[in-house]
Amino acid sequence: MYRVKNITSGTWVKEYIVGKWLKETIETEDAGIFEKSGAEKLARMLSDEDVKYKAVQLPVEGE
Repeated sequence: MYRVKNITSGTWVKEYIVGKWLKETIETEDAGIFEKSGAEKLARMLSDEDVKYKAVQLPVEGE
């Protein structure tokens, strides 16, 4: 499983709803958990010239 990190600010994506909101957290444990393809797509979609996101594989409790 993967999480999405804002590498510009060091925060993690907690929740994202297209066209509504993006919630971020400083706590890795609170970050949203995504499948690899979903995390990579979200990171590409959120990234722009000023802010960069990256899909990061981290151990998830129960795996």
